[in-house]
Amino acid sequence: VTWQYSEQPLTEYYPELRAFPWWDPYAHDWLPAKDIEAAYPKIRAEFDAFLEKSGSFNLESDHSLINGGSWKEFLLFEDGMMNETSCEWMPTACEVFGKIKQITGYTTDGKPLESQVTIFQLTPGTHLVPHTGTANDRLTMHLGLIIPDGVSIRVANDTGGWEEGKVILFDDSFEHEVWHK
Repeated sequence: VTWQYSEQPLTEYYPELRAFPWWDPYAHDWLPAKDIEAAYPKIRAEFDAFLEKSGSFNLESDHSLINGGSWKEFLLFEDGMMNETSCEWMPTACEVFGKIKQITGYTTDGKPLESQVTIFQLTPGTHLVPHTGTANDRLTMHLGLIIPDGVSIRVANDTGGWEEGKVILFDDSFEHEVWHK
């Protein structure tokens, strides 16, 4: 297989799809970025309450990607299915994301989409080494909840970051890495 970009060494490659490392999250009617951002104050308040009362992230993320520090996750949806326990803490997030068919929908042959909604926590000193997703048929969206100084993401050759309450959209089939210095 000949890849369009050297930063896209994929298991599955669909050459007919457009390939950009970064995407405009507001340019697509099918992606409710503005609705997600509008819900940010409630989502953040629920997350703050979770941190104050529990603060227990239920999973350690992929250890093979961590070069120092810690990367934990709090799973809200996986493969289109809501995590009931997590959604008790974060009902607004689950309501907002539960309405997005790219998260809770099905393939043409009736299988749940391979989707995920997760809150990630990276401690200071964490570096997620360069890695890629497995296919170029999905985009990854992040909503910044709590963004401390020193956090950045590189996708292909462009480094960016997050803003609290704003979404970013990228193609994780391009090589990417994250730092929390």
